[in-house]
This record gives sequence, structure tokens and C-alpha cells, in this order.
Amino acid sequence: MLFLGITSFLFFYSASTLAQPLGAPPIEQLVKDLQKKYSSVHGFSANFEHRYSGGLIRISITEKGIVHIEKPGKMRWIYETAEDKVYVSDGRTLYAHFPADRQVIVTPISAETQGSTAGLFLTADGDLSEDFTASYEEPPEAEQSWRIRLTPHSDDTDYEWIILTIDRLSLSITGLSTEDMQGGQSTYIFTDLKENPDLPDSLFQFDIPENADVISNNPLN
Repeated sequence: MLFLGITSFLFFYSASTLAQPLGAPPIEQLVKDLQKKYSSVHGFSANFEHRYSGGLIRISITEKGIVHIEKPGKMRWIYETAEDKVYVSDGRTLYAHFPADRQVIVTPISAETQGSTAGLFLTADGDLSEDFTASYEEPPEAEQSWRIRLTPHSDDTDYEWIILTIDRLSLSITGLSTEDMQGGQSTYIFTDLKENPDLPDSLFQFDIPENADVISNNPLN
């Protein structure tokens, strides 16, 4: 469900359309500070919990796993629940492997397609002041966090909006929510976050198993 719900980190901000939470900085300042923080983080590793609900078939699931991100374009999402699966990108090609189905979906990645896919949200270098409108969202239960809604200016995306949960002190991203065009909502919660770890290149390489059916998914065709 990663790509039903979870793009490059290119944002635009404007004056908040919601009331500014008590004690929060102006949205323009928060986005500026977040951009500075984001530019200093070249990658991270974390445990994640993924909740998905809604969509065309109206399902509700919760899954857990480990994620590794390295900019630009590299990631590995390892789901460790009932349906094991893995998503791997080396910056040029995205592989989605479903062992139970003996299936691998192969998707080319380009500069044109990165910004349209919420699944690549955390993997690209970008500027928070260019592509999204930002506003404060209702605050989470945790008092140590801010939440901001990012609405893309481009119509060429597979999501309606993205909401980031941000630690107030470190400005680390501890949560990410998004809604796709079918009304499905994904929420990712990150724990045990390690920023700028030393990640080997082999982590972002994928060898297609010999017994797997390969499906090509080229969004440019």
C-alpha cells in the first residue's frame, strides 16, 4: 500500500489558512526553518508503522517495518508483517517485490515522475518554497509536535495533500499522512529515527529473483 498512499520534497508555502496554534511560529518561519533542517539531512533510518484506510475497495490495514532513505532518490522500505514485501529504489528504478505472489513491479524513475509520487516524498533534494502551499493542521495529541498541511500546486500528482508531523525541538519528521486521488489515506509514524546514518550502497540495490514474474510499469508510456 506504499504507493496507494506514500515524492520529492519540493514545497511551496503561503500564509496559513488555519488559525496559528498557540506558541507556534508563523508558518513562513516554520517552513524556512524546516527547509534548513531538511537540507542538512541526507538520509535517515527508522522503524515505521503504516496505516491505510479507504480507497476504492474500502479497506483498513496496519503494517510495520523498517525504512532507509538516502537522497537523492534512494530508499528501501521493508514490511515485516503478515504480507512481507519490500520497495527498493536506487535513484533510477523502483522495485516493488511481493514474495508471496512471486512478483516484482519495475518502475523507471525520472525527474519528471519523482514530484508526482508520494512514495518518493522523502528521497529528493528540494526547496520548500516552490511547489506547495503550507498551512497549519490541527495539532496532534503530542504537545511536542507541529503538523503542517502541504497542498501541491501541480495537478500532476497521485495525492491530494501531504501532512507532516514535525518535532518542535529537532524539526525531525516523525509522521507523514497523505490522501490519494481515490480517497485512500495513508499515515506513517516514524520511531527510533537516526538521521544521516552511514548506509551502504548495497542497501539500495535489488536483484530480481529468478522465479519472479516481472511487471514493467512505465509511467511515461
